[in-house]
Amino acid sequence: MKFLWVCIVCVVALMHFSAGEDDIPSMKARKCRNPKGAIGDIHYKPCKQFTCINNKGKMKWKKSLSSNECCLVDGDAFPVGSVIMTNNTVPLTCERVGGHPSLRIILDNMCPTGSQSTLNIETTMTTMSSSTTTASCETPPTYPSTQIELRGGSVSNEGNLFLVGKPVCDDYWDNNAADVACRMLGYSSGFRTMTSTFGSVPTDFIMDDVRCDGSEDTLLQCSYRLIDHNCGSGEGAGMMCDAITLSGGTVPSVGNLYLNGSPVCDDSWDNNDAAVACQMLGYSSGVSTGGSTYGSVPTDFIMDDVNCTGSEQTLFECNYNPSHNCGSTEGAGVMCATPELRGGSSSNEGNLFINGAPVCDDGWDNNDATVACRMLGYSSGTATSVSTYGSVPSVFMMDDVDCGGSEESLFACPFNPTHNCRSHEGAGVVCQGTMSKNLQDMDLDEEDKEAGKLTFINESKDMNP
Repeated sequence: MKFLWVCIVCVVALMHFSAGEDDIPSMKARKCRNPKGAIGDIHYKPCKQFTCINNKGKMKWKKSLSSNECCLVDGDAFPVGSVIMTNNTVPLTCERVGGHPSLRIILDNMCPTGSQSTLNIETTMTTMSSSTTTASCETPPTYPSTQIELRGGSVSNEGNLFLVGKPVCDDYWDNNAADVACRMLGYSSGFRTMTSTFGSVPTDFIMDDVRCDGSEDTLLQCSYRLIDHNCGSGEGAGMMCDAITLSGGTVPSVGNLYLNGSPVCDDSWDNNDAAVACQMLGYSSGVSTGGSTYGSVPTDFIMDDVNCTGSEQTLFECNYNPSHNCGSTEGAGVMCATPELRGGSSSNEGNLFINGAPVCDDGWDNNDATVACRMLGYSSGTATSVSTYGSVPSVFMMDDVDCGGSEESLFACPFNPTHNCRSHEGAGVVCQGTMSKNLQDMDLDEEDKEAGKLTFINESKDMNP
């Protein structure tokens, strides 16, 4: 019996030997070979990465692409220094930036003579995604129409956006991005369009998931995905540039509203609509006006019965009627503002700034402070003066403010757009309470409403005058 047991052990050993060393690794040292490596070890070759793994008891090197020394494009890896052309798209170059290989898109003639514009794009194992970078141009260039253009619009300042002859996808596309793109075309500002507003686009998108903060000189400085996208022909990003203006106001942020040169009718016009319009203009908030408050308007209205929720980025995304029954005294308007407090020890106090400029303290009182605090989302306020929270610039937004206390904006109060004030005459506030979302309980001045000076927010637009 002992002899039989020894024979069985010998047979088993012979079977293991015949299976080969490659199939069954040593029990003493389970390692990959050529080169030797333990489980989890990583071995690199140009643009390739090998990891030692245990695959059902067999030790082997598993190959994958390496982003440590190379750029990854469409499932291939390219060493630093490569110039890459894929899918007949724009040329790319793989360069080392900050110690890491990074893709850059080569755009000829995008910079002034003698320099070249490139975009840094950090690569990952699965996608090509960009980080916010600084373009190589030292000064903002002028962009020729062959590099960035609008297509499909009825006028030159609107259309679907094309960069180097290829469309941009509308995923995450917003007013900040549209603003940047419009400035690239030489306009001062713009707002977005989406879903191929100006006609179907090809599906060879050059960028997707564009995210700008609005301060960039070019889209190349924004975050986005290059070439790799999930977009169809109905997802073209676009914009309308310098298409929204205000007319008739004593300051640039108030006036009757015009879109592409045509007025908007005030039927059902309210603060939700005004908030969207003001955000299109770059302000944080707004109050509506009606009855052609800032002067008679032409009768070629671009929209009527506007009905926004307040969350839209453009009025064209709201419900509205493209036809109208309006006259020259029915122009919708806005009082836009970006109010802020500076210098205070807490968020509810400070010197008051409107649209980046201070307010003078001549005649400033608690009624004025309450209106200012209402603009900031508080229910009431107490006035401060003589630049309580520190010296202010001497270019003032307004002087001699004289509110009754019920207004929703300082621009609805009598004020002087010129001033005789100095840096120690800044008006300020200490705000209290939070403003109710339902303003229906407020004692509204019917005379003011009928005059079109103010339209208050209500739960139902049907309650507006």
